[in-house]
Amino acid sequence: RGVIQRRLPRRLDEDLAYLIGLLVGDGTLTYKESIYLSTADAFIAQEFTRIIKRLFGYDVKVKRNGKDHYVASKQVRVFLEELGLGYTRAHEKHVPPTIFKAPRSIVIAFLQGLFDTDGFSEKRYGNVRYATSSSVLAREVQMLLLNLGIIASLHPKRTKARTSYRLSIDGENAIRFYEIVGFRLPRKQERRQLISHLRRPNVGGIPHLAPLLKEVQQRIVEQEGKAESLKSVKRINSIFYTYIPTGRNVSYAKLKELIDYCTRNGVDCPELQTIYENHYFYDRVAKVETGESEVFDLSVEEEHAYIANGFISHNSTYLRQVALITLMAQIGSFVPAEEAHIGIVDRIFTRIGAGDEIHRGQSTFMVEMLETANILHHATSKSLVVLDEVGRGTSTYDGMAIAWAIVEYIHNHPRLRCRTLFATHYHELTQLADHLPGVRNFRVDVAEEGDKVIFLHKIVPGGADKSYGVHVAELAGLPRQVVQRAREIMSDLETNGATAAPTPRKRGREPEAIQLPLFVEEHPVLEVIRSLDINQMTPLEALNILYELQQQAKGET
Repeated sequence: RGVIQRRLPRRLDEDLAYLIGLLVGDGTLTYKESIYLSTADAFIAQEFTRIIKRLFGYDVKVKRNGKDHYVASKQVRVFLEELGLGYTRAHEKHVPPTIFKAPRSIVIAFLQGLFDTDGFSEKRYGNVRYATSSSVLAREVQMLLLNLGIIASLHPKRTKARTSYRLSIDGENAIRFYEIVGFRLPRKQERRQLISHLRRPNVGGIPHLAPLLKEVQQRIVEQEGKAESLKSVKRINSIFYTYIPTGRNVSYAKLKELIDYCTRNGVDCPELQTIYENHYFYDRVAKVETGESEVFDLSVEEEHAYIANGFISHNSTYLRQVALITLMAQIGSFVPAEEAHIGIVDRIFTRIGAGDEIHRGQSTFMVEMLETANILHHATSKSLVVLDEVGRGTSTYDGMAIAWAIVEYIHNHPRLRCRTLFATHYHELTQLADHLPGVRNFRVDVAEEGDKVIFLHKIVPGGADKSYGVHVAELAGLPRQVVQRAREIMSDLETNGATAAPTPRKRGREPEAIQLPLFVEEHPVLEVIRSLDINQMTPLEALNILYELQQQAKGET
């Protein structure tokens, strides 16, 4: 009674989605019976007023400060709450569920309202930014943009009050943003003109060149008799005194200018020439097709952990590293290497680790063989196959025979012959490199100092003539008696061969555990030392007393 009934929209149209975007951006949503939008921009204020009037028949009120526009209607507020605009504070805001379920055009209208309020475009290049104090909202907006084909990077920024989050849309993705989403706000949309395809905007320069550029700068300085001094060519000089200090990357056009300057002045820069000729990050895409490819990692458990500081699984670590680098290269990512020649890989198959399927009646070795069989049946010549310790789950000769046959099969089968990493402790398999032209041996390098072994974490050519399992066991913390006995048995086996079993050690008296006393009696020698007056003692007297104390200590031992 006494409450004015407003008409409510029956469908989510683009105006309503834009209104939701404005409120998620700059709206105050904590009030139960009203909504506020704070803005000093005349265009946004007019749009807010127009949409509220069209959808609800309500005339928006404005406070005296001229910035706070509000709708004092509980009915309208409850309606918006049912759409997903809860009574949340700024750092708790999120994208309403209705937007996630809406068609593409509605999502775009929502993003327009959001970016009109909390987004902006940079003055120099027109790249787009969006800022919010809600981590959830930032990630959800990032996902919405990604679904529209727009890649935005997320950067948290810590402040005294609360962490803020910024989405950055640069270069080619900024162009796509203006084309697909854009701003309704004219002054922001006008900066679309600053975006240029000639800037190769999808990267923003060649990364990680600073160390090499500093070397080239040193060569230029040391070159005598230059036709042009470095200081006289400001466009080149700026690379070393503006780009590098400010962390700015040089473009390929700027790199070409530097190469031309070096050529004219007799300065060698073959590294820069190689980078420019390869154009690593700007290879033209000839064709893009829809497709799907699976990455098989059949045995790595979520809780998998290395022991002994990674030494136990040094082979596995190296194998996984190669597989991950290959995967990163396939998606166009940078890889942690100075240079990489990888090529196209259709699938990555891995057989790493050990695990059983007891509930299916499958032992550890059976699981290992099933996974290996799957790889051999489905891999192609374009695949990357990673096999770690195949055949270790059975007897020595059975396992070695299986491992040997698998290597030959991969090498010789016309459908396979693919790039393969095969880690093994069967030293006999290294002989395959002498018979199969496509096989190469590599080993993990170590440095031996007596009984000590230092793992160098380096892969070098050649096969290993022995394993270091006992050393790793010692690093892992096995009891000293176990490690010592293992060394004795290993020495016996190496001397007499595997067919001669070592002599079992008879059960003897266990070493007595040392029990430390709770209360330690003071040694009488300490009392004598305390009673000495060193200042009144001659050197000869001191030597005599030291001799007596030594004899006393020897007598007690």
